[in-house]
Amino acid sequence: MKNGTDGNNGTNGTNAKVLTLTSTSQVFQVKKDGTNNPSTITLMAIPGGALTGTATFTVTYGTAVLLGTTNTRTLAYSDMSTDIATIKASITDSGTTYEDTITI
Repeated sequence: MKNGTDGNNGTNGTNAKVLTLTSTSQVFQVKKDGTNNPSTITLMAIPGGALTGTATFTVTYGTAVLLGTTNTRTLAYSDMSTDIATIKASITDSGTTYEDTITI
């Protein structure tokens, strides 16, 4: 059996699309005296690869109010009225929705 010569390399594919939701904390610590730490948590939706755009933030469980624009939102302890809140960030690109969730 003879080996032939290698052919030309194929063209590079496109980068994958991904959305990552991060936060500065996932817990509000509440002391016996009622004070909390931190007072706010910052949520950041980070599009990666070939994904671009501004994320939509939705509270999918619990009750919380998120403030901010672009891909960053702030959750204040005083704006969360349940013990747990699950937050989803999503971006739709070319008919496909990319999303990530986090629970505070």
